[in-house]
Amino acid sequence: MSKKQFQRFNLGDKVKLIFTEETGSVIRIMDAESVLVRLTDGDEIPVFTEHLQLIESKAALTNKDVPPGKQPPPPPPPTKKEIQQKKEASVKKLMEIGLHTNEDTGPDNGLHLALQPFLKPDGMIDYFLVYFINNSPRPVKFTYETELNDEVVFSITKTLPARDIIILNDIPLDWLNERLLLLTQGEVLPTAAQKEEPDFVPVTFYKSYTPKAKLLHKGTQLMPLLNKQAYAVPVLASTTAKKQPVGNPQEQIQPEPEKYIDPAQLKVNMLLNTDNKEEKHAKTVINAEERVIDLHIEKLQPNYRHLTNSQILQIQLTAFEKSLNDAIKKHEKTMVVIHGKGTGKLRSEIFNLLRNYPQVANFANDFHHKYEFGATIIDFQYEN
Repeated sequence: MSKKQFQRFNLGDKVKLIFTEETGSVIRIMDAESVLVRLTDGDEIPVFTEHLQLIESKAALTNKDVPPGKQPPPPPPPTKKEIQQKKEASVKKLMEIGLHTNEDTGPDNGLHLALQPFLKPDGMIDYFLVYFINNSPRPVKFTYETELNDEVVFSITKTLPARDIIILNDIPLDWLNERLLLLTQGEVLPTAAQKEEPDFVPVTFYKSYTPKAKLLHKGTQLMPLLNKQAYAVPVLASTTAKKQPVGNPQEQIQPEPEKYIDPAQLKVNMLLNTDNKEEKHAKTVINAEERVIDLHIEKLQPNYRHLTNSQILQIQLTAFEKSLNDAIKKHEKTMVVIHGKGTGKLRSEIFNLLRNYPQVANFANDFHHKYEFGATIIDFQYEN
């Protein structure tokens, strides 16, 4: 993989972002390729050095290098007119990016990732610049990660205002031939009125995306707010909050008793959501006598490497209970659950669950000619 030469910056250097033409100063050197920049509006963002242009270097004489009595005088305080002009300029910018107090009545076009291609002199793609676009009337708090070969190479957590856009990181074209994963998750921030609603349900999102070379055949499109051609990756179709359905109370979906949702649990819930196109259902083989379910995590969830052991275990147990309840409902005679040998943690949890079902007559983890000691045989017995 070819390596780029990165310009070096120092703390305090005044810089300009090449793509947005915003200015700011370097407040931290993150690594050899990126720095933390504080923009003139006070916002702080990580930026790759190749995306910055030096305006003024801080590498100048310090006070200790200046002979006594010859230090430059402090700048004069701003006049009232200058302060007023600065306030008006700040208000104008806030209005432009959608932070004003007037209600945004524009269309809710949701959230997108945008991969903008940059070309070499020969016309071939060199790398992609990744943006997160919030083309909705609501601010969102999000976390974004880039994983390369199962290692996190970039991560950021930030609140993005309505109708705003942020540069995330760049992706060399070569990475499309590696194990590359882009993860975006977060929550739409509610309004003050929504917080007071007793039946308010927060809008959350989770997107796992693996760019492949076939992306290049998809074609770019003009992205809103960015106003540049890029490959679009939908993250959330709409940020509009969903309310409980109106009708028979017995048919309504009851809200969760707790408002707070643990982020780890949220990730597991999203992975188990049947609307996730990347989800794999537990492979179950059913006939008149025997049901077989394989709980190896790669059979249940293709993108599992970013999960913790506890999250993986919960996915496996959820799939098992779903299949177990289905077998009991259909009055099946036996069931084989393949849990593997491993550490025995999954097997122990399965045994604990089986003890709570009166329909389970017996179960055993004996040697099996096909699964050896990696499976448990369950026999059912039903009351007449």
